Amino acid sequence: MSTLFVNTSDPAASDPSHDLFARCKAVCVPLMAKTELQSSSTNEVVSLLDTLARELREVGPSAKPLKPSLVSYIFLPVSTILRRNALGVIPDRVLEGVLNVLGLLAESWWYNADAQTWEQLFTFVALVIAGMDVKGKGRGLDEHCQLAAAQALYAILGGQAIAEGESDEEHSTRLALFRPKALGSMVGRTLNVLLGLCDSANTDLQQAALRAALLLIRDFMEVDLAPSVMPGVVSVMVRCALGEDSKKGWANGESVAIALNVIAVTVTNAIGDTVCVEAGAIRRVNNLEDLVELASEVVQANDEQAQPNITRRTASWLRGTATQLHIALNSLTPLLAHNNAIALRALISLALQLSLHTKLTLPQSQPLLLSFVLALSQSEYESVSLQARSALLKIASTPTSLQHILELVQDALSSVPRHIRSQSDTKLSHRLRQIRSVCSLAPNLPPVSAGIAKLLGAHGGIEKWGISLLSTLNFLSPSERIGMVPDAVGLLQGSSDGERPFPHLPLQNPADKAVQELLEDTLRDLGRAGGVECLYSIEWLVGLGVAERSTRGTAGLWCGALIAQGLADSPKLSRGSLSKVAKTARWMAKAVAELWQTREGDDSPTAPASDTAINDDRSRIEFSSGLITVDTSAIFPTPISAESNGSALWSPTLQKVAALRVIASASSVLQTTFAPVLMHALYPMLHSLVSSSSSLILHETASATLDYVARSAGYATPRNMLMANFDYALSGSASRLLRSKLDIEAARVLKLLVRLVGADVVEQMGDVVAECFERLDEYHGYEILVERLVEVLAEVIQVVKEDAEAQHQEENDQPATQEPDGMNDIVQEATVNNLLRWLKSRHDKPMNDSIQLDDEHLPREAWGDQREDIAEGHHHEHTDDERAPPPPPKSPEQPEPTSTDKLVHLIVSRSIPFLTHSSSLIRARILGLMASATRFLGFGSNVKVSIGDVFHDNPGVRLLLPQIHRCWPFVLNRLGDSEPFVVAAAATFVAALAEGRGSGDFVKQRLWDDVWPRFKNMLDSLQRVERDSALTQRRAGVGLTMDSMAIYATSTKLHIAMLRTLAATVRIKSLGGTPDKEAWDVAHGFLRFLDAREEATVQAAACRLFVHLKQQNSDAIWLVLSSAVGHGIGGSHRPAEQLGLSSALRRPFDIEQNAVFILSS
Repeated sequence: MSTLFVNTSDPAASDPSHDLFARCKAVCVPLMAKTELQSSSTNEVVSLLDTLARELREVGPSAKPLKPSLVSYIFLPVSTILRRNALGVIPDRVLEGVLNVLGLLAESWWYNADAQTWEQLFTFVALVIAGMDVKGKGRGLDEHCQLAAAQALYAILGGQAIAEGESDEEHSTRLALFRPKALGSMVGRTLNVLLGLCDSANTDLQQAALRAALLLIRDFMEVDLAPSVMPGVVSVMVRCALGEDSKKGWANGESVAIALNVIAVTVTNAIGDTVCVEAGAIRRVNNLEDLVELASEVVQANDEQAQPNITRRTASWLRGTATQLHIALNSLTPLLAHNNAIALRALISLALQLSLHTKLTLPQSQPLLLSFVLALSQSEYESVSLQARSALLKIASTPTSLQHILELVQDALSSVPRHIRSQSDTKLSHRLRQIRSVCSLAPNLPPVSAGIAKLLGAHGGIEKWGISLLSTLNFLSPSERIGMVPDAVGLLQGSSDGERPFPHLPLQNPADKAVQELLEDTLRDLGRAGGVECLYSIEWLVGLGVAERSTRGTAGLWCGALIAQGLADSPKLSRGSLSKVAKTARWMAKAVAELWQTREGDDSPTAPASDTAINDDRSRIEFSSGLITVDTSAIFPTPISAESNGSALWSPTLQKVAALRVIASASSVLQTTFAPVLMHALYPMLHSLVSSSSSLILHETASATLDYVARSAGYATPRNMLMANFDYALSGSASRLLRSKLDIEAARVLKLLVRLVGADVVEQMGDVVAECFERLDEYHGYEILVERLVEVLAEVIQVVKEDAEAQHQEENDQPATQEPDGMNDIVQEATVNNLLRWLKSRHDKPMNDSIQLDDEHLPREAWGDQREDIAEGHHHEHTDDERAPPPPPKSPEQPEPTSTDKLVHLIVSRSIPFLTHSSSLIRARILGLMASATRFLGFGSNVKVSIGDVFHDNPGVRLLLPQIHRCWPFVLNRLGDSEPFVVAAAATFVAALAEGRGSGDFVKQRLWDDVWPRFKNMLDSLQRVERDSALTQRRAGVGLTMDSMAIYATSTKLHIAMLRTLAATVRIKSLGGTPDKEAWDVAHGFLRFLDAREEATVQAAACRLFVHLKQQNSDAIWLVLSSAVGHGIGGSHRPAEQLGLSSALRRPFDIEQNAVFILSS
């Protein structure tokens, strides 16, 4: 070690960094005094060495490298320790400190030491790390000493200089100077020891050994030695990278990166294209002459230049080594799932380096290396994916690699069905990521795009791999059903900020949702990369899906929709190809819309087009011997297809879900030109949205499809789209009401359209009404269809009624200053004039009763010619000309009926014949419909001025009264219907008629003459039933209370309707008030409904009736109520006998509280 002392003079005179020298001198001087080690001074020497190492580590970058004189000065006490003490007796702690100082000094020696000095340093550290029994008796160094030695060797080999940014030219110069001094035997022994340290559980020691081994192999090992050491090096590095000796799962990311770098360097040096071509193990073919020479010559190795104990690179060696190396590289596949980005980037670097330098020597490994990069290009780490894509572009720059890429895509597509069947989600994900990575190259590499287009084109073999893929995609049948149709109108009117996602359509395999989403993204990427050529695959898949009612057909629609969605985003679509793409998109939407024209009874699975692939009816082979029959079905079971599995049975719902996605994909292709296709596509979406038999997934898919189509076509909301294309929606619904394409759910679609459009377009409402009545005339014998169409008509009336109420509310909410100034004056003037005329004529004699009729109510022409001949066979149904509605007086000030009034009038007039329908439910629905129409026309928004109870300025009343006259016999018959709910509906209609404005004496007289006797009979029947039945004697002190559902009972609805009718009748005063006899009968008949144990709404209606009766004849009402209670009400509470009240009028009802309220009102 004496030659290491270059200069031991004091460097303080020439070195400006005097402070550093002073600090080091304060340590070196006492250390020099302790160089001869003793047990008592060991701790002090260790402390001094640690202090010296700390001072060297704190040297700033500007002070590096240290001057040779300073390095020699610091090294003097260290070398003295090594000279004065045998290596075997130096304690491990002291030896560790010495190695730490040597490693720090070696950082400066690398720049200014001569070759002889570097050789001595390398030899010393190599001997220490090689373990030449320095401790004696076979004892080795501890881990701390080994770590210090490995770090010192790393610094001696120039590793720290590279880390600090040494230029490549300067580094190459130093390597050329030092490499010849590294003896091959010493390098081999050192490398062997380092490989042993790579398996250490100490991460720091492992990484230090890996770094040192990397520099030793890359910079100082002869190329001819690489084939000899490659098997051992690769084996150890693979073990380190996979963390086979680690008990904590994955190996450290930094350790994996260094190990993979060692593999890349070793394999390139040992079996790279360049060295193997130079050695004659393989020939490079660049032209035809090279190909001729390759076929005519046999490459012979140069035995004269071969060194002993060195593995020669020959063709046979290359074949065997390439196979073993391929196995080793394949074992690195699990690293694709490593959770450290550093390790993943190192794997990309390994694949890139070997792909570029071993194309000739490792041809069978090229697809494997390429698969690593492809899979990592879809990594969740952005740095990893960016590096992988950059590597892919470099790899794909050569024709050979490009061919490997396209072959890999084809092989991956063929392997996807196999992985799905085997339920290998990991392998399936790996293959799908490879396909997606290749597709991502298409925009930058036209050959890749052309290859994918060919794969999806007419000659790509989709008939083979496509059938295999579709046969494995079995969707799980939806189990949940919606109990009631959700609020479709709210969904269509709402405008969300983001796109409404499609619901997840679960597959049986792969069951993992993430893997299925990866499969969906892969199909979209294929369509995006394939461009217009993938139209063939789309047409084939959608055509198969429409033709087959099977799980394979559902999968075909699903796959075709995803590929088409990717095609819509393809940047390869030229202006010339757009027409072809648009034509296919229109065909797709029209073809799948035909699925909704299939009748429910025809929704049965069909046999696949090709039964050879999944045929279950195979002949069973049986062997028999004598009388013993051997059943081989248990040994060789007959294969069972996927469709025999109960969870994967074909479902028409799932096929429609997939078809809706096809429609959405077609809209994404056509964009704003999708409007004409809505004639075919609107009905399937609306049908799926409102159908009561739809499952939840179909309803959600329909909602998402409508939102997606609206956005693609350029509409803000689905409602705007339907408003703009209402005629298409109406035409599609009407066509499903024809006999050849009858669909009872079409009526629900019409109802949705009515609710959605509202009263904005009355003309279109008229089209809906006309269509409904046309179908009613045709299908009047089909109860369920008539019921659905009546619901549509009721929805029309409800919509226009709500719109009229909203307009009326807006008018009422306006400030008083906005009202016409003369309106109040006109009303006040009319009232004053009437008062003056009465004052003048109050003493005149009354006119004869025979001529006291008002001219306004006299008919102007015969009613018999205008009346339609409608009869039901009952004596009540004959019209009465005497009670025909009088025509309103002609006045230029009367407003004309609006289009809405005419629409409602049309519904009423066309609904009257259905009052005699054989179905009681339809009769009740028609009565409810007419009740709603009566409320609208009787309470129209065009009412101007009311004087009394007659509203002659309401055009709705003028339209309503003739129809009331026409339908009155049928309504009376319905009051005697055998079904209670029909009677209740008829009573509700009569109540609506009685409460209407403008009816006047025309309705009142009919109510007293025709309706009240029927109500009285009902009350008498109710009284007899309560008297004779023990179950209904609930008022005689039993104290039963009404339950919460009593309000929905048919009897409750009937009683409320009766009470409302009589209350409105009593309120009408055009005939001079209510007769006393009728008022008395009404009070006695409806007294029971004041009972406190009746339903609250019934009590409220009864109280309103008695309040109106009290206004007519307060004494009679007081008498009835007091007699029923049994004592006086009001000022006197004396018993009935003292007041002279008959006890026969006493009733067992608890009415006192309501009676007090009535009399106090």
